Amino acid sequence: MITVSVFLLKMLLSSAVLGGYYIIALRNKAFHQWNRFYLLFAVILSLSVPFLSFSLPVVPATAPVTARVLQTVYAGGEAVAELAPAQVSRRSANPWLLLYGAVSLCMLAGFSLTLLRLAALIRRHRAKAVDGVRFIVADAKGTPFSFGRYLFWNPAIDVESSDGRRILRHELVHIREWHSLDKLFMQLVLVFFWFNPVFWLVRHELRLVHEFIADRKAVKDGGAAALASMILQAAYPGSFNGLTNPFFHQSIKRRIRMLTTFKSTRATYIGRLLALPLAALLVMAFSLRSARMPAQRPLAKKLLVVIDAGHGRMPDGAFSGARGGGVYEDELVLQLSKELMAQNEDRNISFLVTRIDDQNVDLKKRAAAAGIWHADLFISLHVNASAPGDTGKHSGFGIYVPAETNPHAAESSRFASILAESLQGLPLGKPEIAMRNRGIWVLKENTCPAVLLECGYITNPDDLRYLREKENQGVIARRILDGIVAYGNAVK
Repeated sequence: MITVSVFLLKMLLSSAVLGGYYIIALRNKAFHQWNRFYLLFAVILSLSVPFLSFSLPVVPATAPVTARVLQTVYAGGEAVAELAPAQVSRRSANPWLLLYGAVSLCMLAGFSLTLLRLAALIRRHRAKAVDGVRFIVADAKGTPFSFGRYLFWNPAIDVESSDGRRILRHELVHIREWHSLDKLFMQLVLVFFWFNPVFWLVRHELRLVHEFIADRKAVKDGGAAALASMILQAAYPGSFNGLTNPFFHQSIKRRIRMLTTFKSTRATYIGRLLALPLAALLVMAFSLRSARMPAQRPLAKKLLVVIDAGHGRMPDGAFSGARGGGVYEDELVLQLSKELMAQNEDRNISFLVTRIDDQNVDLKKRAAAAGIWHADLFISLHVNASAPGDTGKHSGFGIYVPAETNPHAAESSRFASILAESLQGLPLGKPEIAMRNRGIWVLKENTCPAVLLECGYITNPDDLRYLREKENQGVIARRILDGIVAYGNAVK
């Protein structure tokens, strides 16, 4: 998952680039069908790019890994407390969110009203089926116009006249090429993304492109004179609404000019072909990720970090911790712990791990490890789980920090914020930070800044599928390492 702010930023930038290219290279060119599909593609790509993610393998420079292993002996008798999903504090409603919702509701209401008016117009008049087209004669504002398979005709226009036949051909082009679907799609997009000015431009240009296509096929060799005659015949009837395809359109000058515009073969192909590498570059710019993320600047000082792989096998052979899809939490976090050591390339970062196999470790010894070895940071790795019956409803990272009564609470919260920022953008989503002391011994009794990191939900099939992939474990490990480096460089 991605955060809303990241999605909006990428969507706005993508649409701006694609919209700008249309204005510079494609607008008012004679390849109308291409422009129609380019505009639709630009909207779809702008909404899709933020969700795309590709990895490009990069071979890193090798560096020795510094890690010490805390050998512990199980003392028995104490089970690890189960952790509830992170609780998000209730906040007052965001005024910007309320504004967004209000405008979207107004847009949706207008869209629904337009559809209801069209439905009422259809019910009031008798439709005649001709070659798959529902022909309705109605003295309504905006006629002649078409919507879907319906053609609404003004009785004042003689369909048998030369201009009447051209107007009829014009509207039939809209119907046969399903231009109404384009309009419906853009209207729905604007209901949710009304704040994007490029989408409004796309809707306006798409309407004009529809008219260019219909004009050229309707007048054939008649050119601008035939189109002007049709316009006079239509007698400026006005526009019924934004979803229909009315014959009369405000941008008459552009329609006439486009009928007299001839294609330049070379310019046509160059302009169209350049759109393809532009789209590819856009996808790469926003979606390509290095499978081996370069580290931030190296640490200026040495840092000892305790990595605590939560839970483990109990004396009776049973695993503690959560379970989902036939996978145990103990196994996943141990793999992630090992991946952290394998990915570390900073000579100034040393790791101390509380377990190297599936055997459980006493909670008090886990927490005491930081004090014994004078560690600088403590990270307890876990995987969350939903309550029974809520499988698949919860997803994402979560970070617990000790309560304010802990002497290292402030630094723990500081590290949690840096770690959350470092983990942002991964499919599991940006972590929610929660303060909790009760029931988490490794936080309450720790002697250094400490966090408990919940890496997704083992009960969510999508989270579990992501976590089980070794490559994805490496990505998470590198992001955690980046967070450690960022924190170490920020602390004086």
